[in-house]
Amino acid sequence: MFVYREEYYLDKSEPTQRDNENQESFNERFTKWQDKRNSAEGKAEIIISKQRHGPTGIIQVQFEAKSLDGHLFIIKMLLESYVYLPIGIILNFTQISDIAVNTFGNMLYLAALISLPIVGGLLLIQCSIGIITRSAPSLNLFSFGFPIALISVFIFLYAGVGPVSDAFSDLTGTAINLIYEVLHSSENGS
Repeated sequence: MFVYREEYYLDKSEPTQRDNENQESFNERFTKWQDKRNSAEGKAEIIISKQRHGPTGIIQVQFEAKSLDGHLFIIKMLLESYVYLPIGIILNFTQISDIAVNTFGNMLYLAALISLPIVGGLLLIQCSIGIITRSAPSLNLFSFGFPIALISVFIFLYAGVGPVSDAFSDLTGTAINLIYEVLHSSENGS
């Protein structure tokens, strides 16, 4: 199995103006390259060339290339922790514990903001189903209520993808800033 990202190779082959090329032809060539680069952005091909018990072929996939690069930030923070927290330093645990408690509170608050619309909508659906099944006992809860609740959760999730992704991005940014604050507070506290 191989992964081919045309975007990666196009980034490495950005055109430069040749010595005997006029500006107009260079601009045309650069515009063609830029259009091809923009159409390849965030796309990849998974090439399955050999498989013992299944088909082979090419699968087109799309991905989010622009991310927060959290893994790179964690590695950077780990390396910087040796600068801000050298081996053998005496830490101010009261200040660090206060920051940790505030961080945990912020994390719970943001998690509630992410999940509250979906949980609230599901609670309203469940109350409505309870009232309907109480007033009409012939309606079976599993044949009537469960499918409606399941479908409504998917509708709520679909409607909440944008706000949830924004809230998750805020949560990740807050977490990264708090890690940075913890490292710098221990430097200032010593």
